[in-house]
Amino acid sequence: MAVLKDTSLCAIVRDEKMNPAGGVERFLRCHLPYVEEAVVVDTGSVDGTREILDQMTKEFSHLKVYDTKFEGFAQARNVSLEKVKTKWALVLDADELIEPASFERVSDGLKRVNSSKLEGLKFFMQRITHSGPVMPDSSLHNPRLFNAQLGFRYMNKGGRDGEW
Repeated sequence: MAVLKDTSLCAIVRDEKMNPAGGVERFLRCHLPYVEEAVVVDTGSVDGTREILDQMTKEFSHLKVYDTKFEGFAQARNVSLEKVKTKWALVLDADELIEPASFERVSDGLKRVNSSKLEGLKFFMQRITHSGPVMPDSSLHNPRLFNAQLGFRYMNKGGRDGEW
């Protein structure tokens, strides 16, 4: 199993007990084995998501959960980035899943490149909706994996919240 060395999963959640990808518990179980740290910021869940997160911290010691008032996607994502202690940040939404084979490819790719010069990697994501999968798209707040020590932050841009 490929663990992404010196990498933190960063996610923001709100009312994700159940979502089109199977909910926050499935999201965490699919990703936590592949990262050294996980930072999840809850922005005001009232559906039991926060309780699931608390339970998951008992099982996964590298999962850290924080709360913040939602003032926009950019602000919430930046709160998660402020908590990262590793070199790399992998930013995902709770309705996005990376398959194990993809973690192998990303890990191999990071080993082959001169990671001191690499700023980030873009991902093509296939979003899962209630009506089924949507075609892969690379425009969804990319890069997804980037050097967190370089100070990248999300901002409101052109009326769309959460872009670089």
